[in-house]
Amino acid sequence: MEQWVLEKEGILPGKVLTIYNGVDRIRFDPDRIQSPVRQEFRIPSETLLIGTVANMATEKGYPYLLEAARLILEKLPAARFLFVGFGPLEREIKEQAGKIAGDGQIVFTGARTDIPE
Repeated sequence: MEQWVLEKEGILPGKVLTIYNGVDRIRFDPDRIQSPVRQEFRIPSETLLIGTVANMATEKGYPYLLEAARLILEKLPAARFLFVGFGPLEREIKEQAGKIAGDGQIVFTGARTDIPE
């Protein structure tokens, strides 16, 4: 990524710093966490639940996620999606979701502080 930024963006080498991203797999292990989230949103434990936590902005690729949701719901109509976050495209994303999913299939939670759960 650093090389791409240097070549494509024309940034001087001394101005680029790579910050590696990672997720603590133990903290987010679904087998270790007894989550009240399914109960809160009335999602049965046997239901496939897919979630995302992100700013609702162009660079996050929500059109791709919504297309994937549409394809999944065609095959597994009982599946549910939780979209956690907010942002400048929130209204547009909600409108698009309403066109591909029925009531309760894609749930927008807004900002949350209980992400591991």
